[in-house]
Amino acid sequence: MATFSDNFDRADNTDIGSNWTEVTQDVAILSNTLVNNTTNKSGHLVTATGFTPSDADYQVQADVTIKNVANNLSATGVIGRCTDSTHFYMARIAPNAFQLYKFNAGATLLGSTTPTVNLGTTYNVKLSMSGSTIRGY
Repeated sequence: MATFSDNFDRADNTDIGSNWTEVTQDVAILSNTLVNNTTNKSGHLVTATGFTPSDADYQVQADVTIKNVANNLSATGVIGRCTDSTHFYMARIAPNAFQLYKFNAGATLLGSTTPTVNLGTTYNVKLSMSGSTIRGY
């Protein structure tokens, strides 16, 4: 299986690199980390343009950290099977929940748990898609 990865270990910049497309809002690289580059905004969607999966069955994962809680906009995670900014699956972690969503011109919560999430702690969020089986970890 082909893989694509990026640890964003480059100079601070609002241009996150040629392998990425900022679909909505604005993100930046700061201290070798991909960060929200706006205040109190939601809906940041970044897609990898340097890699196309060979079929619809694949996994995506990222190490994510919630640094603070601002107006309940502190969830972060990964997406897969994205066709545009309103059609995709998402696994995300928030200060009070881990959630699995399907977006099809609207959000459908497929599952949720309530783990203890500590601000400033890094978590690995993974989305696995195999046929009609979609799992979040």
